[in-house]
Amino acid sequence: MKQRGDDIDGLVGTLKPVDDETLASLSHTQAAQALYEEVTTVSSSTATKVRTRRGRRRLVWQGALVAGATITLIAVLSIVNVFGADGPSIVDKAAAALDPGEHAIIHVKILGTEQGEGGYLSSWTEESFTLTSSPYTRREIRAFEGSPADEIAQNSDGLFQAYDAASNTIYQPPQETRFRVEGEQTDRYREMILELLSSGEAVVEGTETVNGRECVVIAATKDYGVAPDGTRYGTWYLVDADTNNPVEWRMTRDGGKVVTFRFEVYEHLPATGDNLALLDLAAQHPGATLNTSLEDYQDAMGIPRADPGPAKGPGH
Repeated sequence: MKQRGDDIDGLVGTLKPVDDETLASLSHTQAAQALYEEVTTVSSSTATKVRTRRGRRRLVWQGALVAGATITLIAVLSIVNVFGADGPSIVDKAAAALDPGEHAIIHVKILGTEQGEGGYLSSWTEESFTLTSSPYTRREIRAFEGSPADEIAQNSDGLFQAYDAASNTIYQPPQETRFRVEGEQTDRYREMILELLSSGEAVVEGTETVNGRECVVIAATKDYGVAPDGTRYGTWYLVDADTNNPVEWRMTRDGGKVVTFRFEVYEHLPATGDNLALLDLAAQHPGATLNTSLEDYQDAMGIPRADPGPAKGPGH
């Protein structure tokens, strides 16, 4: 399969366009759709300077966090029960494994790929640390192949920071202009998975081995169709057969597009002093300069000066 070059945006022309209505009809969950659209939006942006791309990607990224923060979960359904009528189902156990408890930090590290027609392949890595109690601080690092990493920290009290490695600078624009998280901020991968498990469509399809790990395969493929070559459209969630922790999430879509999230790390950390430092940009980059200028932030992120800055949440 052809690998991406330095410019991931140059290859997007090989993908089949999908209009918003069709894309929505292929969605399995709101959170999954948000991530799918985010990946597609980032990959299909026009090729410009690296810093400009970083600015656009950051705004798309931040928007997805708002969507994830507003999701209301419903009770997880017992769909397949191999432990008897009174025992937990596989779906129940998979959902329970995602419960971090109070005052914990959810640590997730994924390798993401997007494949399309014509040998198109885009890949990226993402690592996040999310506090499950107020102020719900989240630090996230994302790196697309061939582009510098984006790193931000934010919380529900209004903190927003972005780290620029080239200048070793932490940008923290004034509060009235920066992105603000609305209420509780949660890990969007957890929300995406729980939506699938509670959708009423999740069924256990069997087992599969991924990198030497035996996994249980939970799928949602009902009524989503089959490609002419026999490929099924749908979503597959793989969990470790022993721990029920996330291993892989796969989505196939009309037009030959496949998006995969491979969970290299998914763990719950106690919110101790040492672990709370994982949420702090200053602690992770000692010696970095703190810059509170909105104009300098916009310049560094490739945002036009006329732009008012990162979008605020609903109601602001």
